[in-house]
Amino acid sequence: MNVSTVMSVYNPNEFLEKQLDSIRNQSSACDEVILVDDCSTNDAVCRVNSYIEKYSLDHWKLYKSKKNRGFIETFRKGLSLASGDIIVLCDQDDIWKIDKVESIKHEFEIHPEILALGTSFEAIDEFDQTIPIVVHKGKSNNNLLRKKVEKGKLTPLAYRDIAIYNFTPGCTAAIRSSLKNDYLQWTGDLPHDWALFAIAALNDGLFYLDKKTTLYRQHGSNTYGLKHLSSLENRKKRAAEDYTQKQALASLVQTFSKRKNDQNMAKKVEKFYEKRLQMLKQKNLAAASMLLVESLQYPFLYQTIGADIKSIFDSRKST
Repeated sequence: MNVSTVMSVYNPNEFLEKQLDSIRNQSSACDEVILVDDCSTNDAVCRVNSYIEKYSLDHWKLYKSKKNRGFIETFRKGLSLASGDIIVLCDQDDIWKIDKVESIKHEFEIHPEILALGTSFEAIDEFDQTIPIVVHKGKSNNNLLRKKVEKGKLTPLAYRDIAIYNFTPGCTAAIRSSLKNDYLQWTGDLPHDWALFAIAALNDGLFYLDKKTTLYRQHGSNTYGLKHLSSLENRKKRAAEDYTQKQALASLVQTFSKRKNDQNMAKKVEKFYEKRLQMLKQKNLAAASMLLVESLQYPFLYQTIGADIKSIFDSRKST
């Protein structure tokens, strides 16, 4: 099976070359590396071209966008250009463990039912030092997967497992090429990795591998990271984003699934997040209390509503 890697590039910082090195030095080499520059305003294009030339990487290709489109559209472009049987997604500032491609390729080869695979990761800081994360009871994958899985094993995931939260960063994701065609026909305001995972889940093809394949870098300019927002204004902003994403998920489910339980759950979650956004805008503690009770039917969502309530109380104290 041939393996393609797709990377979105935009104004990369000093970590770029470390990421490129970790791709080039894999124990099982990528057959194709697609890099799409999202109209960077720094020396990104020059750096990538110099790197490709320095190591004579004929199977690495850099494509330059004529205007800035954002990371979702940039990944869509990269996916459309990828020709591999397996497509591995890649950020510009992480570090791959040396056997990442080998491990992913092995799982796809022995499990033809896999459409999308997410793996575990190790969080690191700007100095490549591990950021310790205490995994809470009932959770896995650095607390992003809201269920307990068997250590080191491959676990199938259903749509309900990702209906509220994504379960791993996109930089750990890999897909079978057949999945990209479904994804590219759909447009919605949802991060590409979550959308790919959701389509795979709706087709019983989503899996989590409990193996750390990626050193996931946390720093000030991450597009997304392991961030928690506490102030009311920040939580309102994030709640609006969450609601938009749940609307997109509901649309995606309607497109790719005829199963009533998936469709009903998507609509139910969308409605819940609509009520949550209105509750935060109105600072309505009575509505918050009702949502807190309702949230108990979803794994760990009560923690989110509890933090919302705290932010409302804190905002009242400061006025």
